[in-house]
Amino acid sequence: MAETYTLPGRVRFFRWFARPIFRGIFHLIGPIKITGRENIPPSGAYLIAINHISLFEAPFILAFWPVAPEAVGAADIWQRRGQSTLVSYYGGIPIHRGSSTARYWSCCSWCFAQAAPC
Repeated sequence: MAETYTLPGRVRFFRWFARPIFRGIFHLIGPIKITGRENIPPSGAYLIAINHISLFEAPFILAFWPVAPEAVGAADIWQRRGQSTLVSYYGGIPIHRGSSTARYWSCCSWCFAQAAPC
């Protein structure tokens, strides 16, 4: 039987609580200028793919995106102290390059059924 993706209450709470905190931290680090928000669809399902070169881009996107998107990340993040705690609390899905998991595809199906960004 296929695994059904659900978003636990603790994950919803963490996202509600942590996203404003991370926005504040980014504002403390330096000035924030976001352009192109008008290009983000106001509703519906879509996939967000980022090309990043540091550890800051992914948390920045998750903090400042208009809604809390689902997150998929390289499986090795779950092995790094500190990062593993944050991605687990956020409800991120680990994926190995070159392969996919049932949980990943279940999450994508759930996002599109909910008309939510992934």
